[in-house]
Amino acid sequence: TQSTWGQLERIFFFGIQQPLKRSSFHISDKDQLTKMVEDHGFGNILAWYQYLPLPYWKEEDFEQIFDLPFMCGPLSKIEDQELVSKLKDHVRKQARDCLNSKSPLGFENLFVLAKKL
Repeated sequence: TQSTWGQLERIFFFGIQQPLKRSSFHISDKDQLTKMVEDHGFGNILAWYQYLPLPYWKEEDFEQIFDLPFMCGPLSKIEDQELVSKLKDHVRKQARDCLNSKSPLGFENLFVLAKKL
């Protein structure tokens, strides 16, 4: 069993991290990951995206996300506080848009189950 982050567009608040050649999303394509697993001698592969809604019912609830390590770590490395403010405003707008569309905020993961042949 292996899991990785799902599709970046489904986890918008991770998009504020610095672009890296290899990030948590570098193998978030199901077909690509399935091929990698097959190429390494595995079979009987099951792969799926699974969304985990977070308990944020209104915009004010979402504010606590900025205190979580995956957000405050990258944000603390940015010296330009005006940029930090703009990034937070951008994430808030995306959260507001998501909630206004009656969709839950959350994380998406890509899970893979396979057997070594």
